[in-house]
Amino acid sequence: MRNLQRLKIFYTSELPRSPQSFPSNLTKITLKQIEFLHYDTTPTLENLPKLQILKLVGSEGSRDRKKFGFNCSANGFPNLEVLQMPQLHIAEWKLGEDAMQKFRNLMIKDCIYLTVLPNQLWNFSELRRIHVLWPSAALAESLVDVNYEMLVVHPPLPSASSSSRDW
Repeated sequence: MRNLQRLKIFYTSELPRSPQSFPSNLTKITLKQIEFLHYDTTPTLENLPKLQILKLVGSEGSRDRKKFGFNCSANGFPNLEVLQMPQLHIAEWKLGEDAMQKFRNLMIKDCIYLTVLPNQLWNFSELRRIHVLWPSAALAESLVDVNYEMLVVHPPLPSASSSSRDW
């Protein structure tokens, strides 16, 4: 397993909590139909030295699932370039200092509990594109005044000058 570079895990409610549980050569991890990430699972993933692509796919149509936070520690995910979070029941996302320094692409789709993106995202020098698809009303409202040319939101946001009551 030392040469394993890509890993997909389906239908899990819990991940190992030790960084040694995963091969250090992993460059891509897909966690599909995940129900919950424990706060102490993130360090397992963020300390994988070669991880470039992380896909966290929630359970579609299961709005009664447990909400959770995604907390990235200082210097966490040192080589992560792509993060995709469709249908994830994430309620809060925090980024520690110097986390995700090679981050380039973010896709968030139908994360109904996420209300705001971390402010640090807008300062990443490598960031090229942020796709936010079907955001919660609160997340959409938090993005109205963001002046970031690589931000793509669908459905499109009303302009910053229009009233939030218009939508």
